[in-house]
Amino acid sequence: LLSGELEIESQMTNTGTIDIAGGTLLLDQGLAAGTVRSELLAGFDNGTWLGAGITSSLAAANPLETAVGYKLVGTQYTIQYTWIGDANLDGVVNAADLSAMSTTGTTNADWFNGDFNYDGVVDADDYAMYMLGYTLSRGANIATTLAEPGIAAMWLLALALPLACVVSGGVVTNLI
Repeated sequence: LLSGELEIESQMTNTGTIDIAGGTLLLDQGLAAGTVRSELLAGFDNGTWLGAGITSSLAAANPLETAVGYKLVGTQYTIQYTWIGDANLDGVVNAADLSAMSTTGTTNADWFNGDFNYDGVVDADDYAMYMLGYTLSRGANIATTLAEPGIAAMWLLALALPLACVVSGGVVTNLI
């Protein structure tokens, strides 16, 4: 967990994890676009946010709702904890994010173009992730939303509970 200021000049070599938790990391000048994206891709770790690289412990706790997004303005990268689907990093998933999404099939895409699964292509998967973020965020700004177990996690628990029961003769005999 980083507190304070981190300065990286020209080269970024990271062999560990940079956990932005629920905050924002600003990187300015001199970094190749591929460097920041590769660090985020490593942290993304197929959607778990548990990989080495730039990650968020809060996104790892709610990987079906939240993520680490980024945008490039001039020479400054803004890397931020946010909802899945929040392309412009304003903390809300809305029509502005949908309009920021590139045309389906766009390659070499970035988060701010709608590549929410970090595969470099804006496709149906990314539109599905946008809709998931739009639905689960319910219009709330992530900055005012407390970190808590996500709605998706609660649904998964509700679906898993019946599987934890062993029924014998119509009576529940064991509940974990």
